[in-house]
Amino acid sequence: MEWVAALLFVTVVLVLLAGFPVAFTLAGTALVFATIGVLAGSFSEALLLGMPNRIFGIMTNETLVAVPLFVFMGVTLERARIAEDLLETLSSLFGALRGGLGVSVMLVGMLLAASTGIVTTPRRATRTSSTKTWRATARARRPTSRPPSRGGCRRTSASS
Repeated sequence: MEWVAALLFVTVVLVLLAGFPVAFTLAGTALVFATIGVLAGSFSEALLLGMPNRIFGIMTNETLVAVPLFVFMGVTLERARIAEDLLETLSSLFGALRGGLGVSVMLVGMLLAASTGIVTTPRRATRTSSTKTWRATARARRPTSRPPSRGGCRRTSASS
């Protein structure tokens, strides 16, 4: 059965070299080999019937919904040459300094990360509907007992 994995790999490489897109190549060869496996009796048909549920689960993942928007924003920034102009402006500003190009790249990265939403606040620090609610939840999360002091152990005996 190890030869099936090698044959699948060779098929994927040959179809990619034929010029088909990567997504269609991977999905198509996997489905063809799964169909052959079902017909040969070495692959369970239940795995193929569960595929729509898995695809729908991936489509409803809130984190993955943002991926096309990030790609769109990247294409927009590239076509409008906004990031390039920003980098050129900052490198002319910091170009005389030692490591000025590195500072420019870091600043452009920070600005783009903040504008795309990559840099977010942690869940427990986000504010809810009002500041009072946020403060109440922050107070509720505080530990009730104090940790032991690091100053060492003090004697508390009554006879001294």
